[in-house]
Amino acid sequence: MDFLSHESMSMIAFFHKRASHMISVVVTVFFFMQLSTVALAVAVEDMTGTKTAPSDDPGWAAVTNSGKSAIYLGDSWVLSALHLFPGAEPKSLVFDAGTFQPIAGNTSFIIPNPSNWGGQSLSAETDLFLFRVNGFIDVPAITIASTPLTEADLDGNNEGPEVVMMGNGWSREASLRTWWVDTSAGSEGPWEWSESYVAGWQTKEGYKRESPYGRRWGTNRIADEDSVFGGNDNDLNHVIKVGRDVVSLITVFNKNGTQHEAQGLGSDSGGPVFSKRDGQWELRGIMNAVLIYPSQWDADHGGFMSAMYGNATTFADLSVYHDAIQAIIDAHPNYSIIGDINLDGLVSGDGTGPVESDDLSAFIAGWRHEHPLANIEAWKQGDLNLDGITDLYDFALLRDVYPSAGAIAGRLNSSAVPEPSSAILTICIGTVLAGLWHQWKKRSLGSMIGRRPFSP
Repeated sequence: MDFLSHESMSMIAFFHKRASHMISVVVTVFFFMQLSTVALAVAVEDMTGTKTAPSDDPGWAAVTNSGKSAIYLGDSWVLSALHLFPGAEPKSLVFDAGTFQPIAGNTSFIIPNPSNWGGQSLSAETDLFLFRVNGFIDVPAITIASTPLTEADLDGNNEGPEVVMMGNGWSREASLRTWWVDTSAGSEGPWEWSESYVAGWQTKEGYKRESPYGRRWGTNRIADEDSVFGGNDNDLNHVIKVGRDVVSLITVFNKNGTQHEAQGLGSDSGGPVFSKRDGQWELRGIMNAVLIYPSQWDADHGGFMSAMYGNATTFADLSVYHDAIQAIIDAHPNYSIIGDINLDGLVSGDGTGPVESDDLSAFIAGWRHEHPLANIEAWKQGDLNLDGITDLYDFALLRDVYPSAGAIAGRLNSSAVPEPSSAILTICIGTVLAGLWHQWKKRSLGSMIGRRPFSP
C-alpha cells in the first residue's frame, strides 16, 4: 500500500486482461492533478438505457441529477468528495425529489483518516464530505460497505467484483479516435500526441467528451492494485493524494471490458460506486480521481477531455471509512439543535413572524399534525421527539431550550388542526404543560430523540 505521487500517477500505463465485450460507456470524473468543480457523469455512445435507472438498480434516485455529484445515504445525510466544496462549505444539491439546501449549523463533517495505514502515516482527514440537507428522499437507505475486498475476491482473470458508477457530467463522442504517440522521452514524458486514423504501434485509442451533460451510469471491474502500482499485498486498495490522503480502489478502462465500460474523463468526482456482496448492493466508494498517460492533455489541446484505453479511475474505499461515517451519524441524531424547527441554525422568534424565520410560528403551524415517517419533514412540523405527532411532549422539549416558547401555550389549543382520526384536546393545555414541564425537566433530552442509522 505505497503512496503514489502526482507525477507517478500520470505516468502509468495500464495493462489488464478482460473478457471480450464491446465498450459502450465512459464515465467522467475529477482529474487527479486539477481541483475541477465541473460535475461528474457517465458518457455513453448509445444513450439508451444509461440515462435512466438500470434494471438492477443500486440507488439511481439517491444520486444527484445535475450539478455536483453526491449520494443520499438516508435520513437527510449526503456523502460526496470534499474537494468539490471549497472551504468545506456545503452547497445545495439537486435530486429527482427536488433541490435541497444544506442545514445550517454543525451538520457538516470531513471524514477522518485512520491514524495509519499499512504502517504509513496518513493526513488527518480524507477527501470525503458528509453533511445534512433539508429534504427527505423516499428511497431505501444506502448500505455502506463495511467488509474490505481482498485478493480472495479476484476471479480467474485476476479481476475483482463488477461495479456500477453513477454521476453527473459530459457525454462522449460516438466515434472512437486514435492518436499516434511519440514516447521517446520515456516514462517521465513529455509524450507528443497527434491524431491518427489507423490504430497500430505507438497509438492510443479513446474518446473525446461532448454534450449533453447529465446523470448517467456505467460499469467496470475493480482491479488488483498490485498489477497497476506494483507490490504484493493481499488487499485491493492503495493510498492516493487528492489534496488529502485517500485509501482508494481502482478500475481500469479496457477496450474489451464490461458491457457498459466506464472511465474517468477529466471532469469531476463525488459520484457513487456500487458493488454487490452476497447478492445485495453496497456503496463501495466515492469517485475522486483519474489516472492518465503523460501529456495526454495534448491530445485535447489542454482540456483533459479524453478517455483513453488504459486510463484508470480511483474511488475512496468506503469499507475503510465506514466506521468513521457511522460514528458521526450516531453522534448527531438530531437534524439541528433542539427547537430549530425551520433549520436555519438558530432557535428564535415569538410566534408572530413567518415560519421560515420564526421557530415558534413553525411550531404553531405544525401543532397536532401527525407524521407517518419519523424524518426531517416531521421535524419541520415541530415533531422534535420524532414520535409521529407534534404534541405537548414536543412543546416541553421546545420550552426547555427556549423559555420564551411558553408565551404561545395559549395559542396551541386554538391552533389545533387534528386529522380526522385524532382526538380533540379536551383538557386545559396550561395544566397539562405544567405537569409535563416538571416531568421532562428530570429526563435527559438525549433519551427522547429517535436515531435512525443508515447501515447495519
